[in-house]
Amino acid sequence: MTETVKDCHYPWTWMMVTADGAVKPCCFASGFLGNLHEASAEEIWNGAVAVELRRFIKEDRIHPVCAKAPCKYVQGMQAAMEELPTGIPVADTPEQFDEAWYLNAYPDVAKAVQSAAFASGWQHYCLHGRSETRRPRP
Repeated sequence: MTETVKDCHYPWTWMMVTADGAVKPCCFASGFLGNLHEASAEEIWNGAVAVELRRFIKEDRIHPVCAKAPCKYVQGMQAAMEELPTGIPVADTPEQFDEAWYLNAYPDVAKAVQSAAFASGWQHYCLHGRSETRRPRP
């Protein structure tokens, strides 16, 4: 069974904040809901962009914030897909991601996290690692 945009729950349950204060509905989103340097988390959570995004999802429409997001809801991936066509496993949730292993396997990412370029290996994976076909776990 293929999941569609209307199956996405993240804008109701989750928000991601980047190192520069930008707020996204999830790690795959290409756009932003706001910035914590300009508004409070509550204002962003209940703001016009977030409300519109949730409305689009209920209507099974792709909002510009999610345009081209490499997630199963936007890309129509199979819900049960556990690996990329290359055989590399994927992680759609933090529970499917091994932070310690990832930082050990990718010293460049560990260095970037240590220098605060990324908050965590998970953030790197969501923003870049998956599209770079990096493994999220052994």
